[in-house]
Amino acid sequence: MMGFNLNTKVFKTDMNDYKWLMDSKKDLFEGPSLIRSYIESSYHFTDQFTINPGVQVMYFNLNNRASVEPRLGVSWQFKENQKLSLGYGLQSRIQTLYTYYYLTRLPDNSYVQTNKDMGFTKSNQAVLGYDVSISKDVRLKLESYYQYLFNVPVEQRPTSFSILNTGAYWGSNTTDSLVNKGTGYNYGLELTLEKFFSKGYYYLFTCSLFDSKYKGSDGVLRNTAFNGNFVLNALVGKEFKLGNRKVLALDFKAIYAGGIRYTQIDSTGSRLKGEEVRFDNLAFSQQFPNFLKIDVKVGFRLNGRKVTQEWQFYVENITNHKNFLGKTYNVKKQEERTLYQLGFFPMILYRINF
Repeated sequence: MMGFNLNTKVFKTDMNDYKWLMDSKKDLFEGPSLIRSYIESSYHFTDQFTINPGVQVMYFNLNNRASVEPRLGVSWQFKENQKLSLGYGLQSRIQTLYTYYYLTRLPDNSYVQTNKDMGFTKSNQAVLGYDVSISKDVRLKLESYYQYLFNVPVEQRPTSFSILNTGAYWGSNTTDSLVNKGTGYNYGLELTLEKFFSKGYYYLFTCSLFDSKYKGSDGVLRNTAFNGNFVLNALVGKEFKLGNRKVLALDFKAIYAGGIRYTQIDSTGSRLKGEEVRFDNLAFSQQFPNFLKIDVKVGFRLNGRKVTQEWQFYVENITNHKNFLGKTYNVKKQEERTLYQLGFFPMILYRINF
C-alpha cells in the first residue's frame, strides 16, 4: 500500500513559465497497492540433488496490470564441500511512482497523466553458480549470470531515453508519453572469497566483471549509465579482546570500480535554449575515471550485564580521492560544472545496546 506526496515543477525558458511535472497526493488508503502471491515446492530426489520450482503472480491495482512469473532452482551437492546451482526466473517490477504520475501539459494548459497505464518492466534471468567450502569458515563462490530486459519504458519518438538509466541524474529521471518497447541486457561473472567471523577476524573479497547495454526507441545499442564493467570490493575486520568485557575492533573497506557513463553536454544548445541540453545521439558514450573509496573504522566496545556501550571513529574516503558525481550546465554563468562525490569525511559514533 503506497501513500505519497509528489509535487515538482521546473522553470522552462521557452515557455517563460513553470511546467508542472507532477502534482499528486494520496494517503495510504487512497494510493495504489501492489499484491504478490506465490507458491513454491522443493523436490529432493537424493540427499545431494534438489529442484525448487515455483511461480509468482503480481497485480498492480493502479492500472490493473498483472504478471505471472515462473521460477526454477536446481542444486547439486556433488561433493561434500562443493555445490553447483542453476536458477532461472521471469521477474517483473512496477515503474517509479514519478513515472506513473508524471504530468503532460496540453495546449489548453490542462494536464494529463500519459504514463498511468505503463506495464511492468520484465526480465528473463539465469544464474549458474559454483560454491566450495575451503574450510569450516572460508567459502569461495563463482557465479555467472545473464539478464534480458524487455517491456522497458521508452519514448514514442526515436530517442536514446530509457527508464533503465533512472538514477543517473538528479531529478525525476522520467518523461511523458512512454511506451513499453525498450530492451536491455546485463551479463557478468562474480567471484567471492569470504571468511566468516571466527578466531577474532573476518574478510570478504569480491570481483565483478560485467557488461550492461540497452536500446531506446531509436533502436541503437548503447552502454547504460551504470556500465562501469568492473567492481572490486575488499572488507577486512579484526577484534582484539582487552580483558573479559572490553573489545577493540578495526575495520577496513575499499571499493575500486569503473567510472559511470554520462552524456556530453551541448554547450551551444544549452546557451541558446537557456537550460541544460545534452547530445542525445551520444548518450552515455563518455565515462568518468575509475571510482576509488577507502574507509577505515576503529571501534571500542564495553560489554556489560544489561547494557553494552560502543564508541566508533569512522573515516570515509580516507585518501580524499576525488570521485566524479556528474556534470551540469550553469545557465547563469553559461558554463559546464563538474560535481564530485563526498571527500574525506570523519565521523564519531556512540551507541548503547540494551
